[in-house]
Amino acid sequence: MVIRKTYNYISRGQLPKKKFFIKRLLCGHDLVDNILCSESGLTRISGEDHIVYCEKCGHIEGYYSREY
Repeated sequence: MVIRKTYNYISRGQLPKKKFFIKRLLCGHDLVDNILCSESGLTRISGEDHIVYCEKCGHIEGYYSREY
């Protein structure tokens, strides 16, 4: 599984809309790792929240956090 690490700031409203279940099952998953921020563009002071998702179908692979 290849994950592109672009580390762009993205909010939940900017995530691609989830497609139907069958289309998500058959998707090749182009996974991207970005930094999750709030709708106003703010992030945490003590670290970063990352989200890994598919750009094609909107499937969310997972979340993780980095602490400073």
